Amino acid sequence: MIRKLYYTPSTRPGGRLPHVWLQAGTDTVSTLDICSAEQLTLIVGISGEPWIRAAEKTAADLGVRLSTRSVGYRQLYDDVCGDWGRISGIGDGGCLLVRPDRHIAWRSAQLPDDPAAELRRVIRQVLALSHPAT
Repeated sequence: MIRKLYYTPSTRPGGRLPHVWLQAGTDTVSTLDICSAEQLTLIVGISGEPWIRAAEKTAADLGVRLSTRSVGYRQLYDDVCGDWGRISGIGDGGCLLVRPDRHIAWRSAQLPDDPAAELRRVIRQVLALSHPAT
């Protein structure tokens, strides 16, 4: 019996971040190269400003290093061919939390009502941080 295996790029949590070519100014870069090898990276869509603010606040509050990257049409990392939009699994207001080993730690398809609270909860879980006493 012959089995054929096919790679299907996906951003499901637990999987490896898929490679997609993006445009950064005049340079072509891979999604794999925009993520930090030393800290968590939050990749946001074109309506990701609330996530970026949430990431800054969460990083300061929890004392963690967290970088952000805006990916999409006419963003810092421009998805000129639309490949990222097709495989990312997130909408314009969604985000991906990527570990330093380039694996997806968490994905939000859309923007929740309170992105800072959601991101804080997720980072505590991902990094196994203890919750403060209430």
